[in-house]
Amino acid sequence: MADPQDFHQFLKQDDLMKKFDQERQNIFLQKDIITFHELKDDPLIEEKLMTTDPDCIKAGKHLEQQNLFISTVDSIDPNDSEWARLISLSKRLNSSKKVPTSKFSGCRLHYPLTENSNIYERFQSAFERIDESVLSSSPENILPILNILEFSTSTSLLNLLSKLFDENLDHEWTAYTLASYYFRAVAEPGKAFECLKIALHLTPFKYFGVPLLSLANVLHQCGRSSEAQSILESALTFEPIGLDHFYFLLGQIYAVTLQHESSTWAFEKCLKITPNYESANLHLSVLKCHMKLEKALEMQHDAKIRSDLLYDEIVLGPLEGISCEKKGLIKKKRIECDIVDYQAYKRHKSEMLEEMRTKERRRKHENENAVEIGEELDDDDMIFFTKAKE
Repeated sequence: MADPQDFHQFLKQDDLMKKFDQERQNIFLQKDIITFHELKDDPLIEEKLMTTDPDCIKAGKHLEQQNLFISTVDSIDPNDSEWARLISLSKRLNSSKKVPTSKFSGCRLHYPLTENSNIYERFQSAFERIDESVLSSSPENILPILNILEFSTSTSLLNLLSKLFDENLDHEWTAYTLASYYFRAVAEPGKAFECLKIALHLTPFKYFGVPLLSLANVLHQCGRSSEAQSILESALTFEPIGLDHFYFLLGQIYAVTLQHESSTWAFEKCLKITPNYESANLHLSVLKCHMKLEKALEMQHDAKIRSDLLYDEIVLGPLEGISCEKKGLIKKKRIECDIVDYQAYKRHKSEMLEEMRTKERRRKHENENAVEIGEELDDDDMIFFTKAKE
């Protein structure tokens, strides 16, 4: 039979292990309380924001569900001398029964581009990087914007273009810009690109922003948003006509390329010029909602990480690679932990977990041995140990 004093010490050790288990359970409970009250993941956080935040309510949809490829064109001003000639001629040709000598098929036949101009040279490097023969896009819904020219379909616009180029307008930048609108509407971006290179070559400096805006739209619609962004940003230094449309398109491009803060800036600039620009207003709300949601999810994620680090430090610590300090007001101080060396933290945590598992296995083994010793004691031994315990 084992020494009774040894068994008494064993009973005391068992009490200590029970206290240890109780303390460990208290730590688990403390972590659960912290997680529940401060760091709890909220699976409904998106739904709550979409139904309570003013910007999210106005947006109605997530950023990924919004149309960030809205087409833009600079408005045709009938009072502007450059457009007035084209409008007057278009109205006369539309009312006449004259049949064009040939169907308009593209701009290159009417003006082989061999010369350079200041505007063209400015963006020539961008043109040289793009092969118009491989450009592809969907039809753009831009014809309603051009209704001042009195056509309702792409067919009627094609007929008008055929008549216009019969009138020797080979040197009119407005005609080539209008042709680019047609090719954008019928999803032939390569031909639109050709027309706009010629238009930029012919356009007076004052008006160069009109074909340039069309060009940036073509590139954005074809998925060449980076090239479109470069062109628009360069154009802004000239303060072109239609600046609000430039900022709106740039805002869409920034949003597509995940430059959310820049996108917000661009839409705000657009609205500063034209406060009632509805699409810019909507997109701005969409961006603000998206950024709020991103921030909320990021804070939630960071809080979860801090909770796990604090738990590891309390249960396993002190751990290498973790730095913990008290933060906040004197009466409301909280402990925050950050990782300073991730590899050291993972290694030491793994070692401590293995050590805890080893101790747990050892404790279970000792308990099993204690049960075996208890089964070997007779009644007299049990009376003695009971009195000794008392």
